[in-house]
Amino acid sequence: MPKSKPSVTQMNNEYVQSKAKDEKRHQKFKLIFRRRVLFYSAVATLVIGILVFNLVKQQHLLATNKKQSTELQTKYNHLMQQETAYKEQVEQLKDPEYVAKLARSEYYLSKNGEIIFTIPSKKD
Repeated sequence: MPKSKPSVTQMNNEYVQSKAKDEKRHQKFKLIFRRRVLFYSAVATLVIGILVFNLVKQQHLLATNKKQSTELQTKYNHLMQQETAYKEQVEQLKDPEYVAKLARSEYYLSKNGEIIFTIPSKKD
């Protein structure tokens, strides 16, 4: 079906022209507004994305540091126990009776006229 000719003719006076300009201006304003909203939304999304990325990165770094701190604290406690044992051993080594007993048991040293007999242990 062919298009029919419009039966209404448009008036071309000053009022119609100003309304057409207003409509054109309004359409242009809407287009600019939409572009601005899109631009600011993109910027906000980018900023939020960067902040979330940094937050996740910091959380991961914090978890890693906590794990490392726990491991180092455990190692420190072990070394402190070892140091305490060494200090006790130094104190014992200052005692001449302990040194003599240690020399007899570990190195099979004897006093004058003393004979040392070794008895095999059940572990062997």
